[in-house]
Amino acid sequence: MDLHELWLRGREAWPEVELAEERFAELARDVVAAASETVDAGEVYLACACADGVEAAGRVLARDYLPAVKRRLAKMGLAPADIDEVGQRMIERLLESSPEGGGARLVRYAVQGRLRSLMVVTATNIAVDGFRRSGREKDDQDALLALTGTPDPRSQLMRRQGQEVFKQAMQSGLEALDARTRTVLRFHLIDGLSLDEIADYYQVHRVTVSRWMAAARTAIVERAREVAHSQFGLSETEFDAAYTGSELGLSLERVLGS
Repeated sequence: MDLHELWLRGREAWPEVELAEERFAELARDVVAAASETVDAGEVYLACACADGVEAAGRVLARDYLPAVKRRLAKMGLAPADIDEVGQRMIERLLESSPEGGGARLVRYAVQGRLRSLMVVTATNIAVDGFRRSGREKDDQDALLALTGTPDPRSQLMRRQGQEVFKQAMQSGLEALDARTRTVLRFHLIDGLSLDEIADYYQVHRVTVSRWMAAARTAIVERAREVAHSQFGLSETEFDAAYTGSELGLSLERVLGS
């Protein structure tokens, strides 16, 4: 698309944000040239203005985009002061030049019209990194266990073996996952990101994320089966019967897919 036309459409979308056409062209030329799909003129213009330090663009970002970020961080349990700090770090990170080149990350992602998703995922990632550094990783894992359900007390096997059988088995299943899969599960189950938002973050199709989720389900269940047998003496038939008839099994199938 012609850069002059993009600039005109961007100015029309954000009339309160002033960015010279020459500066817009300088900031947007490479990313627009590399775009394989229709470019979102409004978001490219806004991102370029932010990257250029235009104060009005920063106010628009705070007014129209940051609320979604704050809602996500609040849902993760962050205090207001921590939400503000993560938001500031997110802006700083997005205004950094991308390792792949092509200017600020904010501009590169704006070409695809995904600024809000990018900001939410980036802020979430920063917050999760902070949790990990402060020793919250175990709490996240406990939350994953809780979100995948609790054993059905009506199950005869669960009455005999106790809830700790499946809790410990599933704990082992989660620990056996690779780092990316644990992060994907945390994004989806704890932080509430949709498959599309996770796909945006990893730059893959949402079908790929669905496959990751299905693979995680298989890995968790198979590892839990091994632990249930080796540590608690359950046969495969006993495990399958308990898993199929328990709230844990139903919940895992529901959130991760079969």
